[in-house]
Amino acid sequence: MSGNEKSYYKKLAKRHAANNNSLHLRLFDLIDREQLKDEKKALQQLGISNPAQFSSLKNYLTKDVLDSIVFMKRNEDINVQLSFIIIQLDQLLEKKLLHFARRLLKKAWELAEYFEHFDVQLQLLQMQNRMLDYKSYKEYKTEAIDITAQMRETLQQQHLQQQVYFHFEQLQVLKKISLLRFTDEQVEEVKAIHNSLLSLNMDSRRPNSWTMALYHNALALGEYMLFRFAECRQYSARLLEFWKNNPTFINAYPIYFLSAANTTFYNSFAMQEVEEVAHDLNTYQRLADLHIKNEFYQKQWQIISFNTTLKIHHKTARYDKVGMLIDDAAKKILQHAQQVTSPSETLPIMTSVAISYFVLNKWQDADEILLECKTLSREVNREDIMLFTLVFHLLVLYEKKEWYRLDNAVEAAYHLLYSRKKLHPFEKELMLFLKRLPTARSKNSAVELIQGFLTKLESYKNDPVKNLYFLYFNYYGWLESKVIGIPYMEYMQRKVANTL
Repeated sequence: MSGNEKSYYKKLAKRHAANNNSLHLRLFDLIDREQLKDEKKALQQLGISNPAQFSSLKNYLTKDVLDSIVFMKRNEDINVQLSFIIIQLDQLLEKKLLHFARRLLKKAWELAEYFEHFDVQLQLLQMQNRMLDYKSYKEYKTEAIDITAQMRETLQQQHLQQQVYFHFEQLQVLKKISLLRFTDEQVEEVKAIHNSLLSLNMDSRRPNSWTMALYHNALALGEYMLFRFAECRQYSARLLEFWKNNPTFINAYPIYFLSAANTTFYNSFAMQEVEEVAHDLNTYQRLADLHIKNEFYQKQWQIISFNTTLKIHHKTARYDKVGMLIDDAAKKILQHAQQVTSPSETLPIMTSVAISYFVLNKWQDADEILLECKTLSREVNREDIMLFTLVFHLLVLYEKKEWYRLDNAVEAAYHLLYSRKKLHPFEKELMLFLKRLPTARSKNSAVELIQGFLTKLESYKNDPVKNLYFLYFNYYGWLESKVIGIPYMEYMQRKVANTL
């Protein structure tokens, strides 16, 4: 719970409790104050001897807290607000307060229509039908026909919107399952979903409607997953214009705002257009700061903003800013990630921090966080991060000159991936190369080994799909820095300076 939610609950609960010393309030304070995990200790402090009573108390407290949070958000969240209005309307109709019901229904209809809550519109139309019973036969007949026609149209719009939602969720699931390492069958599945989206009749939707924005969100994601980055950029640009022109939808649909931002940034990174990322990030940042009201989604945005900013600094070799951002914000962002994202979604943030430590020559810090990443990625079976950390950790051990650990880590990684039948060519070749590299008898032979391996990597570097292996880290550049004989940080700074 946030600080605001805690204080709101205490204030609300004390108004309705028989006294401010009620057991459920004492339990709440105990949990809040001590982060209590030992139930026996809680029983003693509350003076409860019966475990069954304690179980009932926990259930009551859970329900009471949830009720207070929902009530608190009744004016912040459009979904909660409309739900409350529906309940209020039902009560007004039961009590035959039709004048008040009509006024409230008009307000609800305007909200539901604007935010395209077709399910709520259908409920409101049903309530209008109930109110017709109090009108004359002539009025009933005329208005009932109109309401039925509205219902039919609303159902059609709802069906179209639900198809877009469904296809968007299909793409999200495929993205999480495949982690952008698609089998041929999965590529065909993405194409089929994309074609289904294109076949929908969107002509009836207003250009700036929510359903159209959702449609563009799904198409942008589909194009990105098919590595059609130029097409993705077109839909991403339309999405950004939608958020700018309709900012009230940001707080109403924050999940889709965050998804659109992520797709936009990653797509531009894939196109090597870092300035475009920085420009779009600034625009999204202003919109997020002004319009995301929910603390949960504010923290999610801060994570996205941090990770994107960090990538921009890396891509532009501004390592002074990398160091400042890591020192100032990394700890807070990792805490946010644990609070508002799943372990699987926390891992990319941890790897970004690990890469930053590596580039800044903070080998020990990189070593420690990568060990955490390796453990967590195996626990949640996040394959892309598992593959990355297994290989990238070898680079850290190489830089630390811990040859014994490096040799053991290569063997362990190789056997782990072989046993899981996940030994992909890129990881296999890179691991075996790093195992051989420390055995080079001289600097010249090490350079020869590296140059030979760089030739192999050309096929990955120049292929638009295989090049995604370098989205996490520029292995090619790190190896070239070894050939030249300079730190990787200096190599990247020179490379960026030469492109200006």
